[in-house]
Amino acid sequence: MVCIEKIYHLPTLVDNDSCNANCNFCAGKYLRPQAKENSKIIYFGGVPGVGKTTLGKLITDYIPSINYISSGEIKGIEAKRRFNQNLSSLNQEQTYILNSWFFDKLKSEKQKGVYLVDTHYTYPLPDKKFVKLLHDKSVKIIDLFILVEAEANEIAQRRINRGRKKDSVNINFIKEEIKNEREEAYSLSEMFDKPLIKLSNNDTLERSIHSLYFNLKDYIKKW
Repeated sequence: MVCIEKIYHLPTLVDNDSCNANCNFCAGKYLRPQAKENSKIIYFGGVPGVGKTTLGKLITDYIPSINYISSGEIKGIEAKRRFNQNLSSLNQEQTYILNSWFFDKLKSEKQKGVYLVDTHYTYPLPDKKFVKLLHDKSVKIIDLFILVEAEANEIAQRRINRGRKKDSVNINFIKEEIKNEREEAYSLSEMFDKPLIKLSNNDTLERSIHSLYFNLKDYIKKW
């Protein structure tokens, strides 16, 4: 396969997922397949209101190599297009289909770097049943799981402050959400032998972001 760099008159051939070019730049997936091999995906999960979005956006200030992705925004648009439904109303089969589509898309389009995917491990449907988000076939591209947790009363207050009417503020139900989220995170980590970081977001934002920073820094150094 001829690399697109040949457009720039470079005698470059791509074969067996390798590239013989020695360029000063690389535009990612269209140039060198091995650029994908150097990318890492972090599954950043937790129940709604636990503080993932705030932490995920802030950590990019501390570690600029991290690319923050709000998966709900992308999947929400696709859920409407594909199923004509809101993301939070999809059944288990539809949820697996949509999340498999998302990670297949990410896998094909990602370039070199670290991707922090803001998402959930489980999600409650309007009938209070829970669906799991991550299909087994998508786990293989995940390099690290992170589970963000907080006390149920803290989560309830955050939901009230954010005005998120679709999320329950019932303490007992939030505890059930936390339980399901934790069980699924630990199950995926153990079943597929993937590392899992458990991050408490009960402290001040400064403490939480520092804890996330030091945990991620160690993994990124290894990568």
